[in-house]
Amino acid sequence: MADYKIGSTQLQEDIVIEKPPRKPLSRRAKIAISVSLVVFITVVLPISAMATYILIPLRGEKTGYNWTPESDFNALRGVAGHELRIPEDRDLRVLMLADLHISLFGSPRTFRMMDYLVALTEPDLIVLMGDNVGFFWNNLSMNQLVRHMDGYGIPWAAIIGNHDERGKADRNYIAGQLGNTENGLFLFGPNSLYRVSGNYFINLVNRYNNIAHTLYLMGCEIQYGVSQNYRAIPQGQIDWFRWVKAGNPDVESTIMKHIPLREFHNAWYYGEHVFGYKRDSMHRPTRSRVHAPECTADFFNAIQETGRVRNFFSGHDHSNNYSSIYNGLQMTYVLYSSWSMISEVYWNMRPLPRGGTLLTVGHDGSTRQRHVVATAIRQTPSLPVTTREELAIWLNAGLQ
Repeated sequence: MADYKIGSTQLQEDIVIEKPPRKPLSRRAKIAISVSLVVFITVVLPISAMATYILIPLRGEKTGYNWTPESDFNALRGVAGHELRIPEDRDLRVLMLADLHISLFGSPRTFRMMDYLVALTEPDLIVLMGDNVGFFWNNLSMNQLVRHMDGYGIPWAAIIGNHDERGKADRNYIAGQLGNTENGLFLFGPNSLYRVSGNYFINLVNRYNNIAHTLYLMGCEIQYGVSQNYRAIPQGQIDWFRWVKAGNPDVESTIMKHIPLREFHNAWYYGEHVFGYKRDSMHRPTRSRVHAPECTADFFNAIQETGRVRNFFSGHDHSNNYSSIYNGLQMTYVLYSSWSMISEVYWNMRPLPRGGTLLTVGHDGSTRQRHVVATAIRQTPSLPVTTREELAIWLNAGLQ
């Protein structure tokens, strides 16, 4: 009952409000609502979360040391490199693995191949030659790789390649992951090297407590695009190499760098004892045959001038695995070490051998090297062999 007052007259009136009956949802509408909720929960929310995760990059900090070409080498020796002893009764074995490209969802076949190579060669040191991970969540892929490498229980080192930073995490963040391991030897290197991370050395000490051989592990500069757009090796990196070489004079040495020198092209055509396989294109005819900066003469000249650099190892080109002695320097492509769908299809690696490359270092500093084949191949006119056994003989015989 409601009261209404108009002037002196009071009116009373019953107010009855009737709600219309609710129409029940049809079966089709119920199904549509249920499907919409399921799609929202299972598709929209995860995609939104992933998109947000992708859009928030991971930025790391430089964790190296302050350096100039005039710095005192002995004062920085402890932060610039490592020492590793050669076993008393035999040569030291270094297993190099190139272009693993570990993915977010794991690369079980690649990991199994790595396990096989480690069991076969029993290395004292494993070196990852760059492009170890890549694509999208490279930080998560790196976590997988670090756990797997630490699981071997032996020292391992890594070089940062051009693909390692192509994802959510930048180069400094990836370097931080490589530097925070149980058995890893990775060092960030000089903070002053612009756009370059991971330059360090490993001195191999013989039974007489002398440095018998030095391994130079050198990262590549941040760069994108095809080979003709690769940036030249920074002068600061060349100066760092000269600085370390001056601190270790008269010591046999080996350089390991992900992207090859342009001189690899000359080594194929004009070198001595050329052995192995060279592919005309990685996967497209428009790509150059040696994927390197257009000019690396400054670094090559520095190598020649400092002397006693015996080997230069590289990866990056996937399908090239040749070795050649050019101007006294043995230049070798490390055997491609990934076994993934992208390598099978996009890079068309199916007919080519995969595995790793073994370097042995003696107490006198001398070295020998050979490819270690881990995958069977199919018959192909590009190679003079048709079976795994013949391929192993073909590859191992030439790299000695």
